[in-house]
Amino acid sequence: MHNLAKDAPVPVFADLIGNTKLAREYEQMILKRPERKFQGVIEYCFSGMKYKVRLNDEGRYIAFNLLGIKTMQSDKNQPIFDEYANDALQLAKDNLYQRDVTVELHFADKRGNFFGVIIMSNKVDFATRLLEEGLAMVHI
Repeated sequence: MHNLAKDAPVPVFADLIGNTKLAREYEQMILKRPERKFQGVIEYCFSGMKYKVRLNDEGRYIAFNLLGIKTMQSDKNQPIFDEYANDALQLAKDNLYQRDVTVELHFADKRGNFFGVIIMSNKVDFATRLLEEGLAMVHI
């Protein structure tokens, strides 16, 4: 790594977002493992419950949704919904964006979106944090 004659190795990550075939294959690999917790970094926050996660040890980017909760969708015709959606997104950006997290994957849907739990660096489940702040509701 400190050799001046050679460049440092560049990490390569496979992007599974939008590639349903690769995401389904990766889901099958995940389901066979006894341990489904991975270290990762939140690369982007789409909403209060949808994220782009980089799994460092796996070398992959995945689309990730929080399991068991639902945040309000942004609706310009209903300003109170828009306010709740923006508050949830801001909380996610403040606590997760570009931070190390532990991701526990449970399953993926037919579009290749993974569902599971995000545990922040202080050992707090982020879905619980959204519920405590009143920015999400339990969704079964």
